[in-house]
Order: sequence, then C-alpha cells, then structure tokens
Amino acid sequence: MNPNSMLYWWPVLSQLGNVVPMPRTILIKVRNPTKLYSVLDGHKLPDGLLESIVTTADGVGGFPIFLRGDLTSGKHSYVETCHVADMGTLGAHLYRLIEESVLGPGDVPAAFAVRQLLDLNAPFRAFKGLPIAAERRYFVRDGEVLCHHPYWPKDAIKFWNGTGPIRWKRDLDLINREKSDEVTLLTSYAKALSLRLERHWSVDFAQDRLGKWW
Repeated sequence: MNPNSMLYWWPVLSQLGNVVPMPRTILIKVRNPTKLYSVLDGHKLPDGLLESIVTTADGVGGFPIFLRGDLTSGKHSYVETCHVADMGTLGAHLYRLIEESVLGPGDVPAAFAVRQLLDLNAPFRAFKGLPIAAERRYFVRDGEVLCHHPYWPKDAIKFWNGTGPIRWKRDLDLINREKSDEVTLLTSYAKALSLRLERHWSVDFAQDRLGKWW
C-alpha cells in the first residue's frame, strides 16, 4: 500500500484522537478504483458513491464538508475540490478530485475521506478560495521532531485574480509567529503521532478561530 494514502496512516493515527485533536473523519473505500479513470472520459461515477458520501456527511456534522481523496485534497482549487457546500455540487467536486489525483500524485483515489470542515483562523483567502490560516508543518522521525516552521511562506501565496487583500502580508506575518507555548504543545502532538509510524513524516497542524490546534 502507498504509505502516503490515508488508508495507510489514518487508521493508525486516528487512534490518538483522545490525545491530539483531529477533525471527525470517515473513509469510504472505492470498490474498483481503476473504474474512476473512465469518469475523466465522461462516464458516470460508480454506483452508490454519491449516496454513500451524502449519508456519511451526517456523521461528521453535515454539509458543508471537507472532502478529499486518499492521496490529495486538491486544496489549491478549494471551491472546486475539497470544500463541498452542499450535496448538489458533490458530483462536480468528485470529478475534480479524481482529476487532481491523477494529475498530481499520479493515481486515482482508492478512497474518499469525508471530514468535518473546521472554522480556521484564516484572515484571508488565496488561490481559488483557500483559507490561509495559522498552520504549521513539523518534520518527524521515529518519535522525534527534526524541525518545524509555518506552513505558508509569502512566496507561496498566489491570488487567482492577481490581487489580494491590501494587508495580507501583515496578516500572514501575524499568523506565522510561532509562540513558545504553541511549540511546546505541537511538539508533544507531533512526537505522539510519530511514535505510531516508522521513518520520516511531515505532520501538519491548523488553528481554528477559537485558538485550538488540530
């Protein structure tokens, strides 16, 4: 199994949900993933997939939901991919997620993850509607933190229409400031998660509007 797949790491890490806050998540396996290639040629989605996701959405708090494939979320096309406002747009989002997975990681999704949509501490949006939030990336290996840094450097931010909010750079500087108590907390989270998986990994955290890290 591809170790980057959520089918590999989520069942292991979700067991720590009482230690590390995680959004409610339900995985839906695709019975025959290779059939998803035909969706890109104009064929319909596999029978029951739409219905399964709609039903599962209730288990994570209902729409809107965060939807991703097991390999990627296609987050840079946020309003067309992982952010699903209602069931009426679900089919179009699934198509785009399949496309993003093939063009990015290079394979169709073996599963879809229906996730609770968090209200993040995001002062502005970039790319295609993506909330740019206080996020951190920790690099770990066998229970040890190797390094950590803010997820969004200025040079990574792009606005689809060429312009963004006037004060976005100032806002980004504010949310990118790593505080000592934050580092202590996230280091403990990263170590706990790393102990469950062998070798090198990156672990991402995001802060919601109430200040809670997920």
